[in-house]
Amino acid sequence: MARKDSVATSRRSLSISMKYYTGVGSREIPQDKYYQLIAIGEFMADRKYILRSGAANGSDVAFETGCNNRNGRKEIYLPWRRFNNHRSELHGVSDDAIDLAEQIHPAFNKCSVAAQKLHARNCYQVLGRDLKTPSSILICFTGDGTAKGGTRTAIKLAEMNKIPVLNTFAYQNTADLLKILDEILLGIE
Repeated sequence: MARKDSVATSRRSLSISMKYYTGVGSREIPQDKYYQLIAIGEFMADRKYILRSGAANGSDVAFETGCNNRNGRKEIYLPWRRFNNHRSELHGVSDDAIDLAEQIHPAFNKCSVAAQKLHARNCYQVLGRDLKTPSSILICFTGDGTAKGGTRTAIKLAEMNKIPVLNTFAYQNTADLLKILDEILLGIE
């Protein structure tokens, strides 16, 4: 009996110590911003945050590249198997994720089935596979400073769950951005 209690306590402690961040954003991204997101991915991996992203071209790939550069941990959620040729085992979307995305997206019923799955996949990026484990922060790049598409869905869901959102759009200097990010992380850890 004591061993079971010890294992349960150990699992609970492990779960509490997990730190997640959501890394999403525009597919169209300037080269300087691409490298900035790679630097953020490295920075967050060095701080033992687990990346949640979605294998889309542009921002998602940059965050994952930075994470990989530091052998960081990641959860890459795919709307279907082999999306963008990615090999993540976290693929497919549940009815609960579809329902959640439908609550957020203003015209969900007008989206194609594929687009609906992409939006539902974004819910996992923010709340984890169980849709109950929120990320500590959402970091994104939006091309003109405004959120669109799946990035908008992720940001709205983060805001609904009181998750801080850092849009890198306005930050040109990566060193300054990383200092600001470090201050934000100190405030939420």
